[in-house]
Amino acid sequence: MIRIYGFPLGPYDGFSFFIFLFFKSKNPSAELINHERIHFYQQVELLFIFHWLLYAGHYAVLRLKMLGKPGIKRPHDTAYRAICFEKEAYANERNLTYLDNRPLFAWRHYFHSRRNQSVDK
Repeated sequence: MIRIYGFPLGPYDGFSFFIFLFFKSKNPSAELINHERIHFYQQVELLFIFHWLLYAGHYAVLRLKMLGKPGIKRPHDTAYRAICFEKEAYANERNLTYLDNRPLFAWRHYFHSRRNQSVDK
C-alpha cells in the first residue's frame, strides 16, 4: 500500500484505490487509516475490478430502493453507509488489530445486515 497525504478529496477524508490510500489530512487518525486499509483488503480479495463493480452495483441498487421514499433526506449518504464494504469498514475501523484476524470475504456478512456490527464479536 502506498499512502498519499494532503490529497484533495472533496467531502471525503480518505479513499482507497488500487494500491493507493489517499488522505485529505497530512495526519489522518489511526481509525481512518485502518478504515482505508480494510477497503484495500476488500479490493485485493475481489481482484480490484470486481470490488468496484460490486461496490457501484450495490450503491445503485440501494439508491433505486430509496426512490419515492419520503423519509430519506440524504439518499446518497444513506446508500453509501449501507454498502456492505462500508459497513464492514465502519464497524471495524476502531479495532486496530481487526486485519490481523479478518476472515476472507468478511464483507459478505454485511451484505444483508441492517446494522454495522463487527464480525469479531
